[in-house]
Order: sequence, then C-alpha cells, then structure tokens
Amino acid sequence: MIATACARKFEPPTLSGEESVGIVRFLRSIEKSATKVVAAIEGTVAWFRSVPIAGQRLEMIPGPYGRRERVLVPDPAAPPLWARFYELGTNRPLYMDRDSKPLYIYAEVGYERRSGYEYHGAWPAALLEKYYPARRVRLLTQTKNPQGNPLQ
Repeated sequence: MIATACARKFEPPTLSGEESVGIVRFLRSIEKSATKVVAAIEGTVAWFRSVPIAGQRLEMIPGPYGRRERVLVPDPAAPPLWARFYELGTNRPLYMDRDSKPLYIYAEVGYERRSGYEYHGAWPAALLEKYYPARRVRLLTQTKNPQGNPLQ
C-alpha cells in the first residue's frame, strides 16, 4: 500500500481544487477514452460542484508595517472560489503554515503563507462553465456517431 505524504510542509495529502483541473484537462485529451476515464471526469466535475466556497472573495488589504495582506471577506455577490486543498474524508478546506499544523480557518494562517501562497482560486470555473458542457455535447454526439470522440 502506498501512503500519502506532504509535498512540502504546507502542502498536505488532500484533494486539490487547483491541480485536479489540470488532471481533468489531461483526461479530456485521451483519444477513445475508456469508461473509467469518462467516470473520472464526471466524478471530478461532481466533486467541484459540491465544494465551492460561496459568498466570499479574496482581497488584499493594508496590514502591519505597510505590508499588504490577503484575506477572505464576505461578499454575497462574489463568484465561487475553491480551496487549494480539501481534507481527505471531510472535504473541508485545509490550510497549513510551514509547521504542517492543519488549520481550518484561513485567517489563522500566518502572513507569509496567507499572502504568499494561493490557497484559493477560481481554477475550476472555466472547466465547469465552458469545457465540461462542451464535452457533454460531444459525448451525446458520439452516442449518435460512434466514430466521434467525446473528450476532444
């Protein structure tokens, strides 16, 4: 059995809101995709739809000593954000400083990691809004025309 491990002290074993987008894009490029590949794409899209952070936006504010500081602020009109890391088994956004201590509240992350690392982003947005719907149309077309490739 392979055990999970941190990539860096602040990159824990998790599900990823950013890197998973690249994996889905890769899977879309596989010609004549197997049922397992299609299922992986469908499962990832369903997961992305289940874990967005709604009603908050990232903002840079003046911090101590003239430093700019990244914070999450309430904004009901904000587009969805996704966390970089989601805890395995719970899907809770997970943050870490260089001490590798799990944190669940973004404001508790130290300045250096909070303002120097992308813990939140809109990475899945284009996939969900543009690429996935286009893939679904191609999948339906392939069903009618077996020579088509639903993931191109």
